[in-house]
Amino acid sequence: MKTKKPRATKLKLDDIPRVYTKARYKLLQIAKSSEYKKIVNQKGISTFSEEELTKIENKYKNGMRNADIENELKNKGWWGHLKPSTIKHYLKVFQLPRPTVPRKKTSTGAVSLYPSNFMRHLNLVRFALNVGRDAFEKIKEDLVLDTLSDLDLLEMNTDDSCYERFEDFFDCFWVGQMEIEDSFIAYA
Repeated sequence: MKTKKPRATKLKLDDIPRVYTKARYKLLQIAKSSEYKKIVNQKGISTFSEEELTKIENKYKNGMRNADIENELKNKGWWGHLKPSTIKHYLKVFQLPRPTVPRKKTSTGAVSLYPSNFMRHLNLVRFALNVGRDAFEKIKEDLVLDTLSDLDLLEMNTDDSCYERFEDFFDCFWVGQMEIEDSFIAYA
């Protein structure tokens, strides 16, 4: 009986940058990296190649329906392993992009149209979960951190809720500085 070898360090969905972030945008280019290809070959992971992803994006320039996503997953052999409920969960936790045109009326009823790069996002999530934390962090560091400015890194690692009561970043910084100074004065 063949048993699966557990991953040394398990990666959680929260460890993968969410959709619509700068880090995620950089990571979508992961299939182009030589490290990605090397890991896929070494571990024998079933993933989409850059050529396959580009072909899918060109095929569905106007968006992907649920049926299109299902067909692409069946063609890759992922449909049995990846259930619709898993995809819904990934959508819920912002690991996959939401429909660009929700509930578009067609002759067969209402359908949602997902962005043409939906499969690229799904490929990234599945790759990250299959390789584990160490390998993914190495690739993430190579792809993302080398190309980001200090401001990008600050925005990437700061929860957006801290800006809600302020108009912009500098207003938030100024108020934060004033609060720090006030707290020092109180203890002086």
